[in-house]
Amino acid sequence: VCIGETTFFTNTSDQVDENTQYRWDLDGDNLIDSNSSSEVEFTFEAPGQYSALLTVDNGNGCFDQAIQTITVVPMPEADFSAGSACVGEEVTFLDNSTGLGNSATYTWDFDGDGTIDSEARGNNFFTYTTSGDYTATLTIDNGFGCVSTISKAISFRLAAQPDFDAPAVCLGEATNFTNASENVDPEAIYNWDFDGDGNVDSESPDGGSFTYAAAGSYRASLLISAGNCPARIEKTVFVEALPQPTLDSIIPICEDEETTLDPGVFASYEWSDGSTNSTLLIREAGNYSVMVTNEAGCTATAQSIVSIEQEVSSSYSYVIQPGDFSTIIDFENITPNATSYLWDFGDGNTSTEAAPSHEYVDIDPFFGSVFNVCLTAFNSCSSEQYCELIGLVITGADEELINQKVTIYPNPAKTILTVTWPEIRSGVSVSSTDLQGKEILNRIGEGDHIKLSAENISAGQYLVNIVHSDFSYQEILIIK
Repeated sequence: VCIGETTFFTNTSDQVDENTQYRWDLDGDNLIDSNSSSEVEFTFEAPGQYSALLTVDNGNGCFDQAIQTITVVPMPEADFSAGSACVGEEVTFLDNSTGLGNSATYTWDFDGDGTIDSEARGNNFFTYTTSGDYTATLTIDNGFGCVSTISKAISFRLAAQPDFDAPAVCLGEATNFTNASENVDPEAIYNWDFDGDGNVDSESPDGGSFTYAAAGSYRASLLISAGNCPARIEKTVFVEALPQPTLDSIIPICEDEETTLDPGVFASYEWSDGSTNSTLLIREAGNYSVMVTNEAGCTATAQSIVSIEQEVSSSYSYVIQPGDFSTIIDFENITPNATSYLWDFGDGNTSTEAAPSHEYVDIDPFFGSVFNVCLTAFNSCSSEQYCELIGLVITGADEELINQKVTIYPNPAKTILTVTWPEIRSGVSVSSTDLQGKEILNRIGEGDHIKLSAENISAGQYLVNIVHSDFSYQEILIIK
């Protein structure tokens, strides 16, 4: 009998009457399990051999016994697992059953059609020819009529043939992925990895689009899973670099000159004037652009603004900040169209700042000093120098000496001018130069003054120098 199943014992004793007594000991434990005169039910809870005893007593001291050996065998436990495979591939069914004897028999129904597909004991193999959901059943008889049955639902799908198209694109454009797979089960699951980073970027059967952050090649893949039947394909997707045309954004040219715009070497060119040469000759101001195309068919645009450089007209103004023993001048550059500058402060110092401030320390404490300050302004087409004489005095000089002034009058002068100096002296040198340093007169004065004729001197600014062994003096003279 099978463990756990109910065993029926039937009384077949004879020569009995209504006074007969019955005692059943079914499992050999010397305990009465039943006093039934007909049929007895009993369930054995452990495997093994048992002596089932029936004692019949007629009540007059006469009795008889019947004994039978009962063999209780374990119930088999059927179990199996099915490997992964696609439709058309052989599937392995692993036998995981337990509680079997050598006489156990197997029946396999792999596809649930009620037909026995195999009676082989142990692992089995089966090939499904149609995609679908199936119920596989294993029934085991241990040889003693003890039967165990297990059924499992399994699914097998057609092996998809994954494929996709992804044309090369230029950086910044979206790559369109088109699904070209075949033999795909309607319930298949799609996993797209567009950039090869191992993450799922899309689960759409239609693919989708993806924009890459950098140019290069990427390994894109498509995994199609249908039941226990996955299929995968991997392809290289190319993202082409954009061309890099190089044009200066602003290009100044001189009047009556020309320049050539050259963006570099590319497959083709299209300029804003419609020309398709690799370079463009420019003679006029304006905005010019070019669209270049590289060998991969990617395009990029560059633009230049060409302007006509105007000639420089150098000029400046200034503000004097007098001091006790030095003087600072703040210069304001009012030169149009210049790109660089060179200042000559007239005392041996220079500067390339646009609007510098300069401190003068070498000033005559008695009569002050005159400095020829020149500004030279430059651009790519021209340069011009502007000079101006600037007279400076220091406020810390002795007041008595300051009162002993040299005078030049009238200033501005037209015909005659008079130069005076403190006290009667001899050998006083009076000379004058133009702003370029060319001497235009030189006289020696006696007494305390000298008269000079300005009739033959051209109108303009001149530097007058009065020099004596006791003093020196400079002043700008204007001739009208």
